[in-house]
Amino acid sequence: FFWIKHIFLSCASSASPSARLQLSVCRTCKRSFFQSVEMGCASSQSASQATEETMQLQFGQISKSSLQATEKTKKQHGKYRTGNGPAVPADQALTILKEGNARYVASKAPLATLQSRRQALSDDGQLPLAAVLGCADSRCPVESIFDVVAGDIFVCRNAGNTIAQAEGNVVASLEYCMQNLQTKLLVVMGHTKCGALNGAVASISAADASEPKPDASVLENYLVALTPAAKQAKAELPRASVQEVEER
Repeated sequence: FFWIKHIFLSCASSASPSARLQLSVCRTCKRSFFQSVEMGCASSQSASQATEETMQLQFGQISKSSLQATEKTKKQHGKYRTGNGPAVPADQALTILKEGNARYVASKAPLATLQSRRQALSDDGQLPLAAVLGCADSRCPVESIFDVVAGDIFVCRNAGNTIAQAEGNVVASLEYCMQNLQTKLLVVMGHTKCGALNGAVASISAADASEPKPDASVLENYLVALTPAAKQAKAELPRASVQEVEER
C-alpha cells in the first residue's frame, strides 16, 4: 500500500480564553499524525516507496451572521446531540443505526452535516450514540452504511475489523469512547468477501509452519495473526469451499 497524501483536518478556531491550550493540543495532534505516518513508512517495505504531499482540510469557519441565520434551523430540528446531553441508551442507539441502514439500502440521499452542527460539536464536545469497529475495506464506509453525520458514531477501522496482535490502539480507542463519551452501544461490523480474511485463510499454512518466515512483511504477519478465526471456521465447515469459510 502507498501513502500518497498526508491529510490533516483543522478544527474551527476559537477566541475563548483556552485558545492557547487548544493551539497546543492541535500542534500535538499534528505531531502525532506525522509520527504515525513516519512509523508506518519505516515499518512497511512498500510504504517507504510512497511519494509525499501534505494537504490540509478545513473544518469550516462560521461567522456570527451565519450562526444567526442557522438558529431558526436549529430550533426546527431540535438541539444537536453534543457532550452537554444525556447518554443514548443502547437499544435506542441500535434502532437509530437500523433506521439509517434501511435508508442506505433504499439508496436514499445521505444526510448533510450543517455548519451549525459542526460548530455545536466543536463548542460542546461529542456524544456518539455508538462505537463501531469496522473493516477498512473501501466498500464498507461505516458512516454511509448507517446514514449518520458528524458526531453520531465513533469509528475504528482496520483490515478484517479485528483486534489481532493485541491491538492496544483499537482497544484503547474503544475504551475511551465507552468510558469518557458515555457511549452505551459497541458494534463490531464485518462483511462478506473480506480481503483480510481471504488472506487469513490462505495464511493458515504459514501459521502452522515450524519456523516463521524470516523476511515476512507487516501485512503477512498480520494475516497470520488472523488465522485462529480462519481455522475455527474451517473446522466448523470441513466440507465448505474457501469462500464459504471466509464468509463464516
